[in-house]
Amino acid sequence: MPPVDPLFTMDVELTRAETVRARRMIARSFPIRPRLVASSLFFIFLLGVVIFIEQFGTIGPNGRGPVYLILGGSIGFISFGIYLNRKGIRITRQRTGKRTIYQIDAQGVSVARGGMFTWIAWPLFSRFLSGSESFVLETLDRKRYVLPRRCFASAADQTVFAELAGSRIDPIGNDPGVQPIDLTKLPRPANVKL
Repeated sequence: MPPVDPLFTMDVELTRAETVRARRMIARSFPIRPRLVASSLFFIFLLGVVIFIEQFGTIGPNGRGPVYLILGGSIGFISFGIYLNRKGIRITRQRTGKRTIYQIDAQGVSVARGGMFTWIAWPLFSRFLSGSESFVLETLDRKRYVLPRRCFASAADQTVFAELAGSRIDPIGNDPGVQPIDLTKLPRPANVKL
């Protein structure tokens, strides 16, 4: 259901630098602790296998099983990191230079890109990130929408949008029973077309 009278209308074409900065902002938004725990558990597992093999016998000719195991695990770990990096590069290329039109109102966000139209109600968003150069909206199915700050007419419009999105998106579980905000209390922003 497209907005009848949107608060904001933006015609966005992301640059490669904006897409990369948004990806970094999203990566930094996740706590580092789980990544450190996962890496630590991986290396503790490998150390445990080596100690087990040293205590109870060797695997393979000449007792080089632990060496092969550590070497294979390290190659797999590095390969997985390279895969994730290449996946990120592919996503950056796909999103760069594509024209997207956003219309935002109190009920949700409509997105028009490449002949496709999508309307997303606020309860379907799971996260809202605010960075120095852009805003990021993330849906429950982990689709992300980047709105550069340059597309807003003024700093006041950015503040209005941040307050609207922040009040509609529950960071803990997105309670669908969010009370609607009174739009008469918000200053009316100018529609922006680039």
